[in-house]
Amino acid sequence: MKIADLNDTEARQTMGGFEFSAAPLDELGASEYTLVGIVCDVSGSVSSWKQDLEKTLGTVLKACKQHPRAENLMLRTTTFNQDVDEIHGFVELVTMDDNAFHDALCCGGSTALREATLSGIEAVKAYGDALRDKRYNVNAALYIVTDGDDNASRGCPASQIKALIEEIRQQEKIESILTVLVGVGTNQRLLDLLNNFQQEAGIDAFIRMGDATPKNLAKLGQFISDSVSSQSKDLNSGQSTQVMQSSQLTI
Repeated sequence: MKIADLNDTEARQTMGGFEFSAAPLDELGASEYTLVGIVCDVSGSVSSWKQDLEKTLGTVLKACKQHPRAENLMLRTTTFNQDVDEIHGFVELVTMDDNAFHDALCCGGSTALREATLSGIEAVKAYGDALRDKRYNVNAALYIVTDGDDNASRGCPASQIKALIEEIRQQEKIESILTVLVGVGTNQRLLDLLNNFQQEAGIDAFIRMGDATPKNLAKLGQFISDSVSSQSKDLNSGQSTQVMQSSQLTI
């Protein structure tokens, strides 16, 4: 995984060997945080909606900035094709430029879905555990957006992802973690494969977004920002946001 070159972050490593970057713990200003991870497919098949997807990420950023608990949100955004790349590490959301995602995506290649999902969850766990060890209260939400099934991961079975999510919940350093898989498109075979992945990996919810139209992508951006807000409000309640009770939702 390539690490974004950010002056206000430091490199870290997960137990599984994935690298990520994050704001130094001694420079944080709040006493509790919701860690938000967005894991976005940039394989060749998404090239035609690159700009709309960048707008979607911008919508999430701007909407979350307007939330009353914006200062308690930290965001990390990664992309994946056959590789997993970090656009930016965990940083306090309010410090980000509104145009952070302008021309940020580079599309092409295949789809390492399982590897990208595992690395995203491992990074949440590693940084969340570090925050809790410093007596910060923390919970988390991870959103994986893809239009296709895995064809490039090196290992990383779905069972490994499920075991890690269960470990996070059992250890209780991270108060709660919400995981959401978003399937883009209407190809029923691919949607069935993604549905199977969601269940095998223990991901909380599978959202069938439909085609990647500007309207649907705008709705996706609003959904993620609303979900993040709910998860942040639930910090210190011991529960994940109730919006994800169903195993399948449609935007």
